[in-house]
Amino acid sequence: MNYKINGKIYVIGEPILRTIGSPITDFSSKLSDLLNEMYKIMKTNEGIGIAAQQLGLAIRCCVIDISEYNNIQNDFCMHNDKRVAPTSIMPLYVCNPKIVKIKGECVAREGCLSIPDFGYDVKRFESIEVEFQNSKGEAQKIECNGILARCMQHEFDHLEGKLFIDRLSPKGQKKFKRFLKNKE
Repeated sequence: MNYKINGKIYVIGEPILRTIGSPITDFSSKLSDLLNEMYKIMKTNEGIGIAAQQLGLAIRCCVIDISEYNNIQNDFCMHNDKRVAPTSIMPLYVCNPKIVKIKGECVAREGCLSIPDFGYDVKRFESIEVEFQNSKGEAQKIECNGILARCMQHEFDHLEGKLFIDRLSPKGQKKFKRFLKNKE
């Protein structure tokens, strides 16, 4: 499998962002190298998550690191059936994720490295349970709420060719259209 990226973050309007990712089947060192590179690019651009589509690859993997995020001390996280602090499992390299359980809803502000300078309130599930594979192909399970749950849902949308703007309220859609018009 070719996991080559050029370091460019693709932005809104580029077709790759609307492409559904193919499942990861090659868990070789090439995948680990890709995920490490994705992590570096994400951190350099001050993100807390990045998906392969944002870097030009239509595959089902993303990187998440909420360790520098404020106000997560009360967040709940179970990793492989063990209660952990969310920061203790960062960075998180996620392949082939599947949300298997959802609970509640909450609204919070989101932004995206692929839509620079725009943020808006988005409704998401309050808590989720996710099954996925790590960079070695090992089965993993996380149950969480808070910023980790929100970030995972945001990145998983990318793997489905969706952006957070697709989830905006009608008022948010109008604000986004004004934002695009002002950028022209």
